[in-house]
Amino acid sequence: QRSECWGCGAVALRGSPNSALETLPMEDILKVTKKQMMQLQKAKSRYTGID
Repeated sequence: QRSECWGCGAVALRGSPNSALETLPMEDILKVTKKQMMQLQKAKSRYTGID
């Protein structure tokens, strides 16, 4: 069975958590990486003013 990887939109085979990125095509890996980078930048911008 296949299931969605939480928070990344990647598809992983159930029971093999390390194979999610290993089985994806390069273009899908790039999409996931770009999405994660945008989420990281948003989080950083929220917390830059908090000291």
